[in-house]
Order: sequence, then C-alpha cells, then structure tokens
Amino acid sequence: MIYSLIKFDAKILLNFYQTTLPGYLAHIPDAISGKTFSHEAQLAQYGTFRQYDYGPFQNYFTYGTFTPPDYDLKLFNIPSVFVVSDTDTIATPQDVEKVSKVIGPALKETIKVQFTPFYHLDYVIASDADKLLYYRMIEIMDNQLYG
Repeated sequence: MIYSLIKFDAKILLNFYQTTLPGYLAHIPDAISGKTFSHEAQLAQYGTFRQYDYGPFQNYFTYGTFTPPDYDLKLFNIPSVFVVSDTDTIATPQDVEKVSKVIGPALKETIKVQFTPFYHLDYVIASDADKLLYYRMIEIMDNQLYG
C-alpha cells in the first residue's frame, strides 16, 4: 500500500523537499487506521465503492445483508472537482472516469496534474503541488465557482 502512495525513484525524489521527506515518512501511516487500510484493500479487491466488509455474520447485523452494500453515488449531488494524475495508482484515471460518469452533473471540473510522475501522496507533499494544483483549487474556493 505504501509503495502505491510513493514510488521511490530519482524523478520523484527530485519533486520532494528533500529536507522534509524524512519527517513525512516518519509519520506514515500515523494518521490512518488499520481499518482504513483494510477498507482500501477491500475496495481494490471488489472493484466497487462499497461499505466496509466485516465478514458475513457481522455484515448481516450491521447492514442486514451478508455482503456490504455499495454506496449509491447517484445520490451524490455536492458540486465537486476531481484532481487526477496519470501515474496515481490509488485514484487511477480509470477510477476517476468511472466515478465521474456515475455522479454526473455534480462533477463540475476535473483538474489533470500536468507533471509525470505524480503519485497519490504527491497531492500533499510534492514541492510544486502549489503550482500544479493548489492555485487552481484556491481560485475555485475563493470565487465559489461551483456553489
């Protein structure tokens, strides 16, 4: 899982603040619970966006079914902007496109990061994330462009 967040190669290391990288790595996965990692693995295994799978018996007591229900993304109506990178192995372009089609008009814009490689954790720690996406995100929020 961690390898999917960061790929250690020369190109990506050049994109980090090399003095802060050890600090970031010292806290991975500090703010993420084991259940969250487990749920991410389940989502990848099932290929659908569904609730946490506790196993058949606990699922029955929790959800009323032996398998966890899928989230109904058609009910999602919050104006949203997606950010995608061709090299993100967690939120892949294919997954973003799939969800985009389901939520329909709620998706107002898709920002494609114009830098390769740009992996999932780069959204947070890349030294040039401000230029690549933060400025646009701030512009959207400051001007309330979508609601």
